[in-house]
Formats: sequence, C-alpha cells, structure tokens
Amino acid sequence: MRPLSSSQDFLPEVGYGIPSLQTSNMINSGYSAITFNEAIPVAFEGNIQRALNELDNIVNNSELPCYIVGNSLGALIALHFAFKKGSNKIRKIIMSGSPGQLEMETGVSLNDLHTGSEEYARILVSHVFHDMKKVAPNIIEKGTNEIKDLFHNNHTFNNIARWLLFSRKYDVPTVLNQVSLPIDLIWGEYDEITPIKPWVDITNNFSNLSIKIIEDSGHSPMLEDPALFSHSLLTSINS
Repeated sequence: MRPLSSSQDFLPEVGYGIPSLQTSNMINSGYSAITFNEAIPVAFEGNIQRALNELDNIVNNSELPCYIVGNSLGALIALHFAFKKGSNKIRKIIMSGSPGQLEMETGVSLNDLHTGSEEYARILVSHVFHDMKKVAPNIIEKGTNEIKDLFHNNHTFNNIARWLLFSRKYDVPTVLNQVSLPIDLIWGEYDEITPIKPWVDITNNFSNLSIKIIEDSGHSPMLEDPALFSHSLLTSINS
C-alpha cells in the first residue's frame, strides 16, 4: 500500500492553488489525497494556529506516512507546520512559490484590490503567469473572479492582510535551521510574485533541501506546465 499524500490544495492569496489534475495524478499513482479547496483566508480565516490544527488532525489520523504539498502561502504554512509540530508521520514537505523571502510588487495595491475592480484583479493575475497563452481562458477567468470576491469582502480582506503580515515577518533561514525533514522545492523559473533566486541560494546552504525549476513558468507552474509539474511532484514523492 502506498503512503498517504496529504496534498494541501491551498489557494493562495492570488487565487490559484495546486489544481485537481495533480491530485488526480497522485491518486492514479496509488496515493490517497486530502485537499483543502477553499482559499486560505476563507478556510483558516486569518489564523495560523487554525491551519496548524487542521494539518495536525490529518497527520495524526493517518495510518500511513504523509507528504504535505503546498503552493504559495500554503507552502509557507506547510513549512511552519514542520517547524512547529514536526512528526515522524511526515515523510517530506513539498513547496512551490512560497512567500517568506523576497516578495515582489504586483502592480496593484491592497487598497486597489479591495475595490473589487476587475481591472485590478486582472493586473494581479497577469503577474501570476509568465505566459498567459499557456493557460486556459476559463482558468484565468476563474482566478480573476476569485480575486475580486476575496479582496472585495471586508472580512476576507482583513484575513488576507493578517496572512501577508505573517509571511512578510517570517524568518525562513532560522526555521530551516530547525527542520530536519526533507524539503523539495518546485518553482517557476520566472516567478514574479515570489522570485526563485533566494530559494536557489538557500538550497545551497541546507542538505535537506532540493529544488526543481520549471522553465518558462511563473508563480503557478502547475497551471502553465501541468504535465511537467505533475511529473516533478510525483518524482519528489517517489524519491
């Protein structure tokens, strides 16, 4: 029987997470997959402890070792879980597009996005992808609408602000010094939201880190090159 893959489908603050294709591929390869399908500011409000408790419950109730896979803010939560909780049931953390180091400007302010304007939402989406022509129009439309709704809602907007504060104060090197679990990074070569260079540099300093670069992709390589991302994810889990 294969280990449980706890694939955390955290939709990041920009509205895109690890999509169902990757989850289906893991299931077809003999893994079980447990996903969170709501955006983080909805699923966990603005509360990191709530996110940790949810993950702790999944890991503790699993009879098999777990892999925790997170995209964007979900990746940082996965790392924080390994740091705060740890568990001999966790086999590996797999992260993609995590904040916590360098975060670039996205061409719009929080106040702009809070207006619920489609124009501002589309500007943010344009920074998520390196080549939008590689992404199906319905996915772009879905992400744009999610961004509009998430940022326009006052309660969710306040939760987003709390998560941004959490990520921008996070000390990744200090945390990594205290995490011995294997951590695989799968990153878009041209990620404009959470650039790859600081993560490449830090990988050279920790023997438990490895990185796979998805060429010609941005912040959401699982959508720009789903086949290669899926292959990289399964390779990480099987290694």
